[in-house]
Amino acid sequence: MRLLLSILLCCVPLAADLAQVRAEPNPEKRARAALELAERSLKSSRQAYAAGDAQQTSALLDEVGQSVGLAETSLEKPSRRI
Repeated sequence: MRLLLSILLCCVPLAADLAQVRAEPNPEKRARAALELAERSLKSSRQAYAAGDAQQTSALLDEVGQSVGLAETSLEKPSRRI
C-alpha cells in the first residue's frame, strides 16, 4: 500500500509538469522539456510495472505519448521570429 501511495504521489506532479511544459512559449524549450518529461515518465512507468501496477503503468505510458506528441508538434509549428 505504501508503494502504491508513493507512486500515485509522484505522478501528480507529472500532470502539472505537462501543463507547465505546454505553457512554455519557446518551441525549442517546450520540445526539450517535453522530452525530459517523457523520459521521467518512462522511468516511473518501469517502476510501476515492476511493482505490478498495470493501471499506473498505463497512465504513465500515456504521459510518455502525450509528451512526445507535444515535442513533435512544438517543433512542427513555424516560428514567429523573423
